[in-house]
Amino acid sequence: MKTVNKFSKTKYWRLCISVAVTFFMFLFATSILNAQQTKVTKKDVPAQVISAVEQNYLPCKDQIQWFISSEADQIDYYVAKASGKNISCEAVYDRNGKLMHSETIMTDVRMPTSVMATIQEEYPDWKVSNNKMVVRDFDDNKKHFEVVINRDGKKQTLYYDNLGKNIGNIRDFQRNEVAKRELPTTVVKAIEKNYLPCREDMKWYVSQEGNNPEEYVAKSTGNNMSCEAVYDSRGHLIRSTTVMTNVKLPEAVHASLGKHFPGWRVTADKAFIQDFNEATKYFEIQLIRDGESRTLYYNAKGHRVMPKKGVNSK
Repeated sequence: MKTVNKFSKTKYWRLCISVAVTFFMFLFATSILNAQQTKVTKKDVPAQVISAVEQNYLPCKDQIQWFISSEADQIDYYVAKASGKNISCEAVYDRNGKLMHSETIMTDVRMPTSVMATIQEEYPDWKVSNNKMVVRDFDDNKKHFEVVINRDGKKQTLYYDNLGKNIGNIRDFQRNEVAKRELPTTVVKAIEKNYLPCREDMKWYVSQEGNNPEEYVAKSTGNNMSCEAVYDSRGHLIRSTTVMTNVKLPEAVHASLGKHFPGWRVTADKAFIQDFNEATKYFEIQLIRDGESRTLYYNAKGHRVMPKKGVNSK
C-alpha cells in the first residue's frame, strides 16, 4: 500500500509541473500564431489534418473555422477553431496532421466539490465571480480549473487541479541538493548510460514532499551548454533538455532565413535536444532589423517548428 501511495504522489506532482509548463508554452505559441493566421476553407486543409481532427473529436467541431499560419509561401501550421454554448476550442496541427497543442475551454462549469471546499477554506469571505475548465491536448489528465474570486472590489485568479490543489504556487515545490552517494544506484547508472553531455560539473537534487523523495534531478553546465534531466527512483528518465548556445546553424536554416527574412540579422541562437534524442533537435533564433526583434524556431531541415514541451533549461 505504501508503494502505491508513493507512485500516486509522483504522478500527481508530474501532472502539476506539466500543467504549469504546458500553460506557459501554449500561451507563447498561440501569441505567435495569432499574429500570422489567415482564414481558409476546409478544402484548403490536407486530408491528414482533417482526419486528425475527426480522430481527436474536437468537442465543438460542428462549427469549425480553419486558419493557416504561414510565412511567405511556406505554410507552417493549420489551426482549427470552434465555439459552442459555453465552450470554445482551438487545436494546432502541422501539415502531416500531428497535433502541436490544443486548448478546450468550458465556462461556468460545475466545479468539483474538492475545489469549492479549498476555496471556502482559504478564501472564506471571497465570492466566485466566474470560472472555466481548461483541457490541454485533448487529454483529461491535463485539466485544470481557473477561478476568479472577488471581495471589496479586489479580484484574484486562482488555478486548481481536479483534487482541489492550488497549482498557482508550483514554484514552491522543493528541490534539495544532495550528494551523489545519496542517490539510488539505478539513477546513477541511468545517467551514466544516457551520458549527459555536460555531466562533468553535475549537481543533483531531490524534488520532495515531506521526507519522501519523488524525483531526482541532474543539472550541469559546460562550455556554452546546460543540461537538466529528471528521473524517478527506478532510474527511468522522465524528461530532459540539453541547451547549446551560439551554435553553428545548419545550411538549410540559413537558406530559409535568407529567403523569408532578408535584411534581418541573427543576434543569438540556441539548440535544444529533448530526452537525449538527437532527432528532437530544434533551434531558437533571435533576429533584429531596424530596432525590431523576432524569435523563431527551426528544425535542422530549415522548417519552422513550435517550441517543444518539457524541461526548460536556463
